[in-house]
Amino acid sequence: MGPILNPVLKDVFNLSTTTMGYLAAAPSLGMIAGSILFGWLADGIGRKPVFEMTLFLGALFGGLSAVAPSVLWFFFIRVCLGIAYGANIVVSIVLYIEILPVVSRGRHIVLLHLFYSVGGMVSVLVAWYVIPQVGWRYMVGFAAVPSLGMIFFRKYVRESPRYLMYQDRADEAKAIVQDVAHQNKAPLGLQRNIGTMHLKDAEIDAQWTYRAFPARVLKLFSGSLLRVTIAVCVVWFCASLAGVMILQWFPLYLTLHSNSSSSTQELLLENSFQIALLIGVGDVLGGVVLYVCVDEFERRTVLRVGLIGMLIAVLSLNFRDMFGSALILVVPLMTLFRSACVTVLYTYAAESFPTSVRSLGIAFGTAAHRFGPILSAFVLPALMSSTRFVMLGLVSCLLAVAITATFLLPWDTRDGILAQAYYDRLHDGDE
Repeated sequence: MGPILNPVLKDVFNLSTTTMGYLAAAPSLGMIAGSILFGWLADGIGRKPVFEMTLFLGALFGGLSAVAPSVLWFFFIRVCLGIAYGANIVVSIVLYIEILPVVSRGRHIVLLHLFYSVGGMVSVLVAWYVIPQVGWRYMVGFAAVPSLGMIFFRKYVRESPRYLMYQDRADEAKAIVQDVAHQNKAPLGLQRNIGTMHLKDAEIDAQWTYRAFPARVLKLFSGSLLRVTIAVCVVWFCASLAGVMILQWFPLYLTLHSNSSSSTQELLLENSFQIALLIGVGDVLGGVVLYVCVDEFERRTVLRVGLIGMLIAVLSLNFRDMFGSALILVVPLMTLFRSACVTVLYTYAAESFPTSVRSLGIAFGTAAHRFGPILSAFVLPALMSSTRFVMLGLVSCLLAVAITATFLLPWDTRDGILAQAYYDRLHDGDE
């Protein structure tokens, strides 16, 4: 909702460009802290209790955002909301992926991300009507209602059997797996296979019983996990910064080069609404396309195709005179490929890290992902006075670095159990 809300707040509070940068960066600042802190907690005390905490905090700070008395308070509350939101993304993906079957694991994560995309697009459509009619506070308050409603459904969320096996709570894990198999009418053989998978993962993590935060971080940045951690973070950071810079710069560019008689503020708000809606459309289309192909090809191959698609979309912006008004269709195209990259990165990270640091590993990747919006909020104003070719050249370089970094990803994870490649390396003596 940021692309819509920020121009409105700029007008309401008469904010400077610098203040707008801080305000735009607030949720991402919180998401970095929240993903790492709660990712560590989820590896230590369990996925389910941390997931419930994030729902409560999201509803609380989402509601408080609507009654913030000043810009300073709004900034602080949005940081806290970002903490809850960033934590929820990490924990929900880990909680979900740890019980999914291998053959359709990628598709299920795509569906999960697709719900985020649909929710974002619905919020844009609602905001388009609500903000001009009754104001931004009502819209912000309305956006907190789904989180509040989810609190009442938390009893239906189960703890991860894989985490329970890691904690040597085999009976609880077996009961959950059997119940899930019964509800899905799965044969007993499938239950035995799942149990074996959890036991194998427990063998892996029996060597890593660390609970202290520094020891878990050290595990991510040592041995055979060092390469995958660095590669995932580099790809995520570069792809995120490139995507955010283009999608934030484009409505400003359209406004400055428009022949409309409307005021600059009115035109910027209109362009922001259109861009936000097209971003939602691109996210949904990306989810649909990725659902078809994510489990048919290697994760690294799909990731490279997504990054190359982003690069092609960026380069097409050099041909403004050729495409004319149709140039705005670059937005859903760019978002489609960006959505594919983000979803594959979540899946690849979850499949690469062992249970003892799976949440924290994804958290570091998403933290790198969130540094993009923060850096963009301060870099973009300085680049607005430069030519279009400078902006597009910088973004193209970022995507080129991301594509190169994908070749550092050490293994593919599509057909293996969670952390299977890591398991093989442990038994080869790499650790």
